[in-house]
Amino acid sequence: MKNLKYAVLSFMIILLLSSLSYPQMRDRGTRDGMREMVKKKLQLTSEQEKKINDLRLIHKERLIDLTSELKKKELQKEKILSGDVIDRNQLIKITNEIGEIKNRIMTERINHQMDVYENLDANQKIIWKDMMLKGDRMKKEMMLGMRDNMKDKMMNRNKANR
Repeated sequence: MKNLKYAVLSFMIILLLSSLSYPQMRDRGTRDGMREMVKKKLQLTSEQEKKINDLRLIHKERLIDLTSELKKKELQKEKILSGDVIDRNQLIKITNEIGEIKNRIMTERINHQMDVYENLDANQKIIWKDMMLKGDRMKKEMMLGMRDNMKDKMMNRNKANR
C-alpha cells in the first residue's frame, strides 16, 4: 500500500514538472499558440497584425455560415438514408450539394490565406511560403501514416477473423 502511494505521488510530481518545463511546446498545439508562433516568425507590424486579425474574423464568420450549411445538408442526407425507401436521385443530389459546400470551404480557406499573404512584405512572404510548404508536407505525412495505420488494423482484423 505504501509503495502504491509513493508511485502515485511520484507520477503526479513527474507529470507536474513535465507540464511546467515545456510551456512553449504545450502552446504549439493550440491555434492561439500557432498563431503567436507565426506572428513571431513573420515579425508582423502592428498594422499588419490588426489587418490580419480583421481578415481572420471575417474568415471565421464565413466558415461558421458554411459549416452550418454543411451540417444541415449532412442531416438531410442522414434523413434520406434513414427512410424506408432510399431515392437514388435525392441521395446523389444531396451528396453533390455536400461536395459543393466542402469545395466552397476549401476555397474560402485559400482566399483567406492569400488575403494574409498579400498583406506581407517580400521577406515575410518568403517565410510564410516556407511555413505553408512545411505544413502541407506534414499534413501529407500524417495522412499517409493514418492510411497505413488503418491498412495494418484491417489486415490484422482480417487475420484474426480467419
